[in-house]
Parts: sequence; C-alpha cells; structure tokens
Amino acid sequence: MKGKSVLALSGLLVAALAVVVACNGRMINVRGTFDVRIETTPGPEATQAALEAENARLATQVAELETRSNLGRLAYVHGGDVWVKRLPDGEPQPLTEDGRNAGPRWSPSGDWLTFHKEDEVWVMRADGTGARRVAAASSQDTIWSPVADRLTYVAGRSSLRVIEPDALGDTGSDGEGHVVLQLVIEEQPFTTIQYPAWSPDGRRLAYVMRIGQPGALPDHLSIGYVDLEAGPRELYAPPTPPQDGLTLAGWTPDGQSLLLWRDPMFSASAAADGLPLLRLPVDGGEPVEVAVSTLLHSDFWSSSPTGQQVALTVGAGRESWTNKRIALLGVETAGREYLTGETVAAFSPAFSPDGGQIAYVAAPDVGHVWGGDEAKAGAAQRRIWVMNADGSDQRPLTDAPTYRDERPLWSADGAHVLFARMDEEGRASVWLVDAAGGPPERVVEELTPAPEWFGYYGHIAWGELFDWWRDSAGQPGDGACDATPPPTVTLTPTPTQWFPPTPTPRPPASATPAPATFIEPLPARPI
Repeated sequence: MKGKSVLALSGLLVAALAVVVACNGRMINVRGTFDVRIETTPGPEATQAALEAENARLATQVAELETRSNLGRLAYVHGGDVWVKRLPDGEPQPLTEDGRNAGPRWSPSGDWLTFHKEDEVWVMRADGTGARRVAAASSQDTIWSPVADRLTYVAGRSSLRVIEPDALGDTGSDGEGHVVLQLVIEEQPFTTIQYPAWSPDGRRLAYVMRIGQPGALPDHLSIGYVDLEAGPRELYAPPTPPQDGLTLAGWTPDGQSLLLWRDPMFSASAAADGLPLLRLPVDGGEPVEVAVSTLLHSDFWSSSPTGQQVALTVGAGRESWTNKRIALLGVETAGREYLTGETVAAFSPAFSPDGGQIAYVAAPDVGHVWGGDEAKAGAAQRRIWVMNADGSDQRPLTDAPTYRDERPLWSADGAHVLFARMDEEGRASVWLVDAAGGPPERVVEELTPAPEWFGYYGHIAWGELFDWWRDSAGQPGDGACDATPPPTVTLTPTPTQWFPPTPTPRPPASATPAPATFIEPLPARPI
C-alpha cells in the first residue's frame, strides 16, 4: 500500500511539473528525466529597458497613425458629382447630386471648394452646404489665392475681381459689399483680361491684357499686375501692333519674375507643339528665354519650396510619349540642367515639400507615333518615379504592369505620394504610396466619368477629376507655394479704374495685295 502511495505521489508530482512547465512555455524531455527551468524575477535594470523599448515601439506606432490621419482630404469626381473623403480611409461623402460637375478646387484653408457645372463656376463649403453660382465667372480664369480664401475671376471680359466666398449671397450675385478688389479696364472697345495668376505671397495678381476685335489679331497686348495695396502696373508691352501672342504661366517661386510663353504669330498649331518659355522680371526689363520649347500643361512644371529652382518638362512636339525630359531651371541664373535622359519620356515633375526630391512620371520613349496601339502601349508603361533634386538616385515607386500611373502629388510631410491610375480597361482610380517605397493603397475606387486614354496626345488633365487639400501644410490641393500671408489691410470694395494707353491701330489693308507667303502645311496626325 505504501509503495502504491509513493507511486501515486510520484505520478502527481510528474503531472504537476508537466502542467507548470507547459504553462511557462518550457520543453519537457521525456527520455527518463525532466528538464525543469526555474524562472526568476528580472532586475530593475532589465525591467526598465524592456519598458523603454515598448514605449518606443508604441510611440512609433502612434506617430505613424498621426501621420496617416494628417493626410488631409481629397475632393474627386464620381458619377459626375463631387465627393470628399479624408485620407487614407475616411468615409466618402457626396457633395453634389445632379451629375454635371467637374474640376473641384480647394481653398487654402480647406473650408471651401470651387467646381464647375459645365460653363458655370460654383462655390460651396467643404461639407457641401451653401452651394451657389459665382455670377459671370468662367472656369478657365477662376483661381484661388495661394494664401487666403480669396477667389479671383474675370467677369465679362475686362473686369478682374477678387471676392471672399463667405460674403456671397445665396443667389450668387456679385453685388457691392463683398468684392475685395475689382480692376476695371475701360475706354477701349473689345478689351479682354486673360490668364490671371497670383504671386506666391498673395499680394499681387498678374494678367495679360488684350485689346482688339474678337477673332482678329489684337491692336495692343501687354502683361501687368495689380497690387492689392498699390493698384495696377503694366510690366511689358511688345511694339504695336504685336506680332506674337503672350500666355502667362505664373510666377517664379521667389515672386521676382513672371514666366510666360511667347506664341509666334498667334499660331495655335505652334502652341500645341510647344512654345519658348520666358522669364520677365517684375522690377523691369525685357523677357529672357529660359527654355526653347515646353508644352502649356499646368502640371508640366513645379516650383521648388526653396524659391530658387523650377522643374520643367521640356521638349518639342505635342505627343507626351516622346521627346519629353525633365530639366532644372535656376531662377536667378536662368541656367538649365537636364535631370532625365533621352531614352525615357518623363513629365509632370513635383517637388517634395522640403525641395530635396522630385516625383515624376516616366516610361520608355516610343518615338514619333501619332497615336494608335503603339502610343497606347507606350502610355501603359508609365510609372511614378522619384529622384533627388539634382537628378541622382532615380528609382521607381510603382511597378504594377497592369496599370498606367500619372500625376504624382506629395503629402505635406513628404512621407507619401498620391497619384492617379488607369487600368487596362480604362478605369481610373486614385492611390497612395509611401515615398520610401512599398505597396500602394487604393484610396478612391473609381473616378467617373473616366478620361479617354488618349487625352490630348497622351496627356490627361487629372486636375479635372481630383484635388488634394493637405492638412498640416495649410495649402491648397495642387501644390501652391507656402508663403507669408498678405498684410491685414482694408481694401475698398469699389472698382479700381485704369485706362490703358490708346493702342496704335493696325494699318488698313493696302489696295495692292502683298506678295503671297506660302507656309508648308503640317503632316496629318492620325489618332
């Protein structure tokens, strides 16, 4: 009996040891003996080190979550309506419901959105309330100030207005009382203001003025700007009658010059294939050519946040799948340096917020084809790339063979890149990728109506389909420069009258016809 008790106790001890060891994650060696390890309480130094490591891990996770939660809001078009969602995974909210809307644009504060219904410009709050039409405005010449919720547009043909949207009436009437500034150019018939462009600090508003019969060559052409405090000033006017057209691109990032294109003989065909880019100092002087040929797409150039450089897409020809390279332009020196090679077609450069990197689109150059399957296959190879601002360390951020990737935009902290995608079936969507690399994340399932793959010779105006407001930078969705806010001044909300010089009229047609000049026609461009 005693022996049986000892055996029973021994069995219980073995079972107990097995349970203890199993619960503590220890191994049992059953080859005749038990390997039992006794855990001891760690000392204070080890405990503190473990706590510090765990705190560091949690802090990293919190920082990553905060970064992702500060990615701002995306306004985009789905089903012909404007939708908004907080990135990366907020709940999408429709703001319109009639299916006739496009071109959303954020105000600098993120409190307002403009968009257009066909030819009408509308403005609404970021939650969709207070939607109203901006009377007499056109979508082509309506822009936000880069630093304040002030909306600029050309009313009629010769009135340049700056308004504050929270003072608009419910009917969208542009009555007295909320117009911050109105520049009215009078006394000359058929006067037109074109291409308004804000300076980076929001203090000056540049424009092109044209006087002449619609549909005919102008009698007078000039570039000027209006200072919100000092009034208008003409900067440059070619001899009258002008022989070349002028198109304003915008300001250099330091606010000391304007960038513009010169259109020889007002040729729309020449403009389609690229025009010389010139720099016009605002303190006086003649325009200076800085690039031989650039296309007039708004995403084909980007200003450095440092204010010293501009990244340009250069290369003649309207086709975006060939002869396109990214070059770096020095604002002060006007020196130009190519950053990408001749074997790829690269465009749509975008500076990172610190100015240290450039995101861009690149694909193998497929040569001078006018369209068709060869051009479509070339466009399908487009990927998002990143390089240092000096052109070094070029690397792809995306590599999915079933997508065409375009229109890169940086997050405010430079940690992410947003971009548009088109799949093999022509469906368009929006994605987000870590700037250091990694798998992209889809943030908008589909943009509709989707653009055609061809766009304009391979270039798609993605700005008509989405715009990004980035929280921590306090900047509008499409890459405006950070700047010191304009001074707090009281601007008289009455028209500023300016009477331009009387232009020299074009000479009347001679009774004797001039010798005929023959221009060799361009070859046909099949699509």
